[in-house]
Amino acid sequence: MNKEQLIHVISAACRQLDCKEIYLLGSQAAYGSLDILPEIAETSADADLIPIEHPERADEINGGLGEFSAFHKEFKCYGHGLDWSEVTLPSDWKENLVDTCFEDYVTGETLTVWSLSLYDLCASKIAAGRPQDFIFVKSILEEQHISYEEIQEAIEKISEKQKAKNALSNLKIIEKQFKLEN
Repeated sequence: MNKEQLIHVISAACRQLDCKEIYLLGSQAAYGSLDILPEIAETSADADLIPIEHPERADEINGGLGEFSAFHKEFKCYGHGLDWSEVTLPSDWKENLVDTCFEDYVTGETLTVWSLSLYDLCASKIAAGRPQDFIFVKSILEEQHISYEEIQEAIEKISEKQKAKNALSNLKIIEKQFKLEN
């Protein structure tokens, strides 16, 4: 998904939910901090979203703009409404959010997207522990956008101790792979 597609998905989600502010939590959240994303993020077709005012309505995004919807078929990208229970984040993640404003080209309203910081995003991805998340984090590290130490500090702020412990182990795996390849 490129930035233009992301803005299209966010605009459509905000119109669908009649909201003007939304959290962006998955790989695409890196657009809050970077102009160009690692290739693994650009190959992803989904934007993980939670409306700020009514997070309980996130599932509505899946129905109207989700995977295999008419929107997805037409625009080759889609929105994925998340429930907070699906996300593992450091305790101070809200303090580190990156805000981006843009004008919805249909309504003319100003929309605000609150994206995870790169280190909180990487901590969340490492805690999830999926192979594509390891590739994403490794790419962020290779391009020197952030350091292992910043990710480690974010992981240490995950309140669910077992998830934090697993994430720290996963970070060590990524670090070893990176050192072996370089």
